[in-house]
Amino acid sequence: RGMVAAQEAEAQPGCCQLLHLSVDRQCRGLGLGRRLTRRVLEFARDSGYRECVLYTSTPQQPAIRLYLAHGFRVTRADASLPALLSWVTNIYDWELRRGLLDAGSEFGIPTAHTQVRGH
Repeated sequence: RGMVAAQEAEAQPGCCQLLHLSVDRQCRGLGLGRRLTRRVLEFARDSGYRECVLYTSTPQQPAIRLYLAHGFRVTRADASLPALLSWVTNIYDWELRRGLLDAGSEFGIPTAHTQVRGH
């Protein structure tokens, strides 16, 4: 069991924001997070968005690895706590972005440049 939520990013025309992705603890390690990530990217591309953005924090390392594997790139990492406390705890807020134009094959979505077998 899992869920994903996205909407148009505020004050960023053409940009979809991945708001939340969650997989039930009992279902982790089964590839559901990968499938949900691919599905939200497919939704964003099919809806005409050019880019997808998400915000997360340092403790979410498994999620960050998942997003990086799907082509997201870190575009900002800021101290989420006062500077000294962030330095001590190593907790930062991250912004990750991914372009969507002609990138479908990178997350398993056919594009005009890929052939679908049996179609």
